[in-house]
Amino acid sequence: MNIVKLVAPALIKDGHYTYAWLGIQGRDVTLDVAEAMNLNPDQRGALVIQVTQGSPSDKAGLQGSQRDATIDGVQLKWAAT
Repeated sequence: MNIVKLVAPALIKDGHYTYAWLGIQGRDVTLDVAEAMNLNPDQRGALVIQVTQGSPSDKAGLQGSQRDATIDGVQLKWAAT
């Protein structure tokens, strides 16, 4: 409902609506992720895994993680493309 309240007036007025987007793939930095990525155990936030070429994040210079990690015995490849 909240999206409709936001989008409908713009559609009526302008005939289109432009969504904001960052252009990243990521995940929460939990204790397990922080430890696996050799970060401070108190680190929280988001881990940028991949940045979409041509996206606002790409244009701002963001880069994805270049590290691999193992969490609960599962090898995860978190590398930027």
